[in-house]
Amino acid sequence: MARMTRNHVVAAAVIALLLGAAAVFFLMPSGRRAASHGSASATAAATPSTTASTTSLHTPSFTTSVPTGWTVRERSNAAAGDAHQFQLGSTKGSINGVGIGPAGTVAVTITEYGPRTLARGRIAGKPADGYTPAALLPFVVGQPATAEGVQIGQRPTPITLAGAQAAEEAFFYGYRSRENLQVDVVAKHAGRLFLTELDAEPRLAAASKSALSQILGGWRFS
Repeated sequence: MARMTRNHVVAAAVIALLLGAAAVFFLMPSGRRAASHGSASATAAATPSTTASTTSLHTPSFTTSVPTGWTVRERSNAAAGDAHQFQLGSTKGSINGVGIGPAGTVAVTITEYGPRTLARGRIAGKPADGYTPAALLPFVVGQPATAEGVQIGQRPTPITLAGAQAAEEAFFYGYRSRENLQVDVVAKHAGRLFLTELDAEPRLAAASKSALSQILGGWRFS
């Protein structure tokens, strides 16, 4: 077993704090679901959501809350076929291809995989749709190739997101001379796969906890 340094102990506490906060919202009743907007693109609407400190991100398949003042960027992921990605950041800095923003940024990347991913995908020769979210996590989530000293904060754990099957896991590692905390949540709904990933420095624990709570707590499937 690797010896835990003080930084690793602090990171483990931060992970527990974040996942504990998220679980409160995962277990809440899904409530009324938002109606589909029918548009192929997502927009960060200026309408307030359930709290005064958030705005709403609307897509044809889900709606969620975004902390006020955050940047929202949408992009298609050609390499993943029918996937679309939404990058949410606490600063105006660009979030890179592995979901990590500049120092001082809390970054949340939401990736929606269309029906083809689960319907046609195969894992160990079996249809991807037959796997639970917890079983899918190791195949859809990873760390940057340059990540150093990867520590598991939480192994895939079954939960629910707005009433749908979901799972969460967390990691801590070094990335480009700074520490990074990575929390992943994957959910299945209506034949689609949704992956939400938070990346931030452990020192941004308070902002990360607040953002994750707002985004997951405000989540509704269309």
